[in-house]
Amino acid sequence: MDINGQHLLLDLLLGNEIDEGQIEQLLCLVRAQFTVVWEHRQKFEPIGETIVFILSESHFTIHTYPEHQFLSLDLYICSRRADLGSFLDDVNKLFSPCESTSSILRRGIPGPATLSHHGNYLSTENV
Repeated sequence: MDINGQHLLLDLLLGNEIDEGQIEQLLCLVRAQFTVVWEHRQKFEPIGETIVFILSESHFTIHTYPEHQFLSLDLYICSRRADLGSFLDDVNKLFSPCESTSSILRRGIPGPATLSHHGNYLSTENV
């Protein structure tokens, strides 16, 4: 397995109620682009949910905070070939958030890293 990976961290402030249909579309997007080997959904009382996918590539999680109209996503993959920028764009199009904060970190390479801007997010680039 490749130790060089990518790690997407994404926070979305929606400005409206979390739509379960959109959550299901997001999960379908993950299933279509990555290999899900295990999944778990944990609903919380009174509201909220955490969804965890173990991927053959690594993992994906989403945490919902309906009371704040907020989603937090984490996608780690052990590959540099996948286009996480494109995945990020697809997620932003799906939810059309009021605010989106994200970073794509290059993982597994020793040495300094710098931030570079791509579209609406920052990514880390090894120097």
